Amino acid sequence: APAALDNAVESGSVKQDPTEGSSGSSEFLKLGPNALYVPTQRPGNKIITNLISIDSPGYVAIHESVDGKLGAIIGVSGLLGRGVHKDVTAVLGREVLDGEELIAVLYYEKGGAGFNSGDDAPVRDADENIMYMNFTVSSSASDPSNAEMI
Repeated sequence: APAALDNAVESGSVKQDPTEGSSGSSEFLKLGPNALYVPTQRPGNKIITNLISIDSPGYVAIHESVDGKLGAIIGVSGLLGRGVHKDVTAVLGREVLDGEELIAVLYYEKGGAGFNSGDDAPVRDADENIMYMNFTVSSSASDPSNAEMI
């Protein structure tokens, strides 16, 4: 991996479980072998996750944010193999709008038949917190596939 990517991975911060009503932030998430970084996104019907690191096959799912907590799943990536993935696209079931807040969550593949939120479990850290990242949609956002992690 490029040095800049390694530096971003090492300088991340840990988030709290969004199901417990924490406010979260838009900082890079890193804990152990699992990581997730989603920059501010443009309105539209897809989300580009700049970096995913996952220690077992899984997905990134995009949830609506309801008062900072996980809402409905509106999109999901394809199955990701174990390892590091860049610029992963999740196609959404609806258009997202300027100013909207969303939550990206890592899930492990458990059922073997594609993503199913009833079978596939959210990735959790050593403290049992769900691995997630809050992000926003903005019409002034740069192309997320060109975003740089600092």
